[in-house]
Amino acid sequence: MKIPFKRKSSRSSKEEGVDTSKAYFRPNEIVGSNISNPVKNPHPIKSDANYQICFECNNIISGEIKKPEWRWNLNTSQPMCIVCFERKSKEYEKINNYCNGCRKKLGFIRYNPKPLWDIKGQLCRTCWDLENSNFKE
Repeated sequence: MKIPFKRKSSRSSKEEGVDTSKAYFRPNEIVGSNISNPVKNPHPIKSDANYQICFECNNIISGEIKKPEWRWNLNTSQPMCIVCFERKSKEYEKINNYCNGCRKKLGFIRYNPKPLWDIKGQLCRTCWDLENSNFKE
C-alpha cells in the first residue's frame, strides 16, 4: 500500500515575525499617487511634454489629433492635425475616384497606368489609350 504524498506544513510559527510598523511604509505623497492630488497643470497644451506636432505641416496640434488611414501608405502612428487630415483624404479620393488625365469621374472599369509612364492614380479608357499610343511613338 502506497502512502499518499505528505506536504510540508508552513513554517509560520517557527519563522521570525514580519515587522509591520509604520516606519517601513511610505505615505501616498512620496509614492506619487495621483488619485487624490489635483492636476497641477491646467493648460496641458502649453506644457513642454504634452503637445504633439503634425508631421505634415510641422505645427503644434491644438485641437483633435487624427491618425492617417492605412490606405494612404503613411505611418499610422504619426499624429496629424484636422486640416492636414481633411486635405489628405480629399487627395486620396481624387486619386482613386477621378481620372488623372481628364479629371472625369471613373466608373466601374478603371485602367492602371504602366509603371514607365510615371502617372499616379488611375485613368479612364480614352486617356489610357491616348497615353499608350503616345508612349509607343
